[in-house]
Amino acid sequence: MICDKAETLKAKGLPVTVQRIAILEYMDGNLDHPSADDIHAALHEKYASISRATIYNNLVTLVSSGLLQEIDIDPEKAHYDSNISTHHHFYCTVCKHLYDVAIACPQLSHRDVDGHRIEQVQGYFLGTCRTCLAAGTGGGHHA
Repeated sequence: MICDKAETLKAKGLPVTVQRIAILEYMDGNLDHPSADDIHAALHEKYASISRATIYNNLVTLVSSGLLQEIDIDPEKAHYDSNISTHHHFYCTVCKHLYDVAIACPQLSHRDVDGHRIEQVQGYFLGTCRTCLAAGTGGGHHA
């Protein structure tokens, strides 16, 4: 819904641009945690003139405005998530896929730890996903 995305941007005090709406539309409900390059490739099909720099710059703005979450678990590239609620991620070191995981975090009920104020909680798990395990392609330790 383009109208909804425009209102979301306005509510955050951001200028409404075609590029920002396109990114938010692409990310809405996207569970694949795409990288900036993935987003660029997907949007370039419809918006041939959209550049990588435009994607990167808008992602920085959308993350800093709290509309997207940046996930830096992959040592090769950042991934983005439209689910901005606090939740954890699992990264398969074999197939490089990133998954949301539902696991209780006792720290979420506290606002501070040892006198430090908690503003965000990010839980990352590294390992081998069930698909790779079933295919017999994982199980060993990956550095």
